[in-house]
Amino acid sequence: MNTAKIVAFPSMMLCMLLMLGAAHGDEQLREVSDAALFSERLRIDYSDETRILRQTGETVRKQYFMQIYAMAHYLEGDSPEPGQSLYRAIIDAPGIKQITMVFLRDLSAGQIQKSLSSGLKSNAPKDRYERIGPDVDRFMSAINDDVRRSDEFVLRWYPDGTIDSYHQGHKVSSISNAEFAETMWSIWFGEDSVVDRAALVDRLQRSQEAEL
Repeated sequence: MNTAKIVAFPSMMLCMLLMLGAAHGDEQLREVSDAALFSERLRIDYSDETRILRQTGETVRKQYFMQIYAMAHYLEGDSPEPGQSLYRAIIDAPGIKQITMVFLRDLSAGQIQKSLSSGLKSNAPKDRYERIGPDVDRFMSAINDDVRRSDEFVLRWYPDGTIDSYHQGHKVSSISNAEFAETMWSIWFGEDSVVDRAALVDRLQRSQEAEL
C-alpha cells in the first residue's frame, strides 16, 4: 500500500453551473454560485521523493441535462512526444497520475458504484473484465458513503500499478492492479469516454503547441 503526502498549489477558480428548475414540466439549468477549485500543480511525496504533477485539463461530467461532477486530471513528468495520441500517452505514462472530482450534486453510494462499474465494464474487453473482476468488487464494496454537493473524490495511480481512492481526504481503497488502474483511467480517456476527453488534455496540447 502506498502512502503519500499531497500539497496543492493555488490556482484559478473553475466556475460551474448547476441547478435544475421545473417550469411546466421542463427542466432548465440556471447559474449558481458554487465553484470548484482545481490546482494547476500538485506536489506529492512518494518513495522518499517529492513529485510534481501538472494539470492536463479539466471538464464536467454531464448526464442528460444534469451536471454530475467537475474534474481535473494531473500528470507527472514530461509531455508526451508530439504525434502521439495524447489519450493513450497519458494512460501509458510511467509517472503518478491523478483525477480530482468535485461533485456538483448529491449522490448515493449506490449511484456512484453503478456509474463507475458501468464505466469499467464499457472500457474493458470481456477477458480483461473477468481478470479484474475481483478488484472491481473490492473497489466498489469500499464505497459506502454518499457524497454531498462540493465533496471531493480523488483517484491516484502510482507507478507500481496501485490506485488509491480518497473521499474528502480520507482513504477509501487501495488496489494494486495495473490492469484495473488502466481500465479505470479509460473511463475518461478511452474511446468511450464519459466526458469531453479533449478538454482533459487541453492544457497539455496547448503546451505542446507552444513548444513547436
